[in-house]
Amino acid sequence: MSTTLEDLVARICDLYRITIEHLRSGSRRAGLVEARSLFCYWAVRQNRFPAATIASFLNMTPPGVGYAVDRGGAIARETDYRI
Repeated sequence: MSTTLEDLVARICDLYRITIEHLRSGSRRAGLVEARSLFCYWAVRQNRFPAATIASFLNMTPPGVGYAVDRGGAIARETDYRI
């Protein structure tokens, strides 16, 4: 069974106790940046969604998603969070 964007959003929102609006807000608050970065990592690296798709979904640029993926990988290793 493949993971959908909706599944990933639900998992991130549950882990970080945020809403989808917060996730997509563009806020630079540390907790939201962490949540968005982990979401990008799970979506792009683990589920093979195109960075452009994630960028459009989050109102980010594709290069911004690339940086977030790198941060998200470090967060995933440090926290041991799983999808």
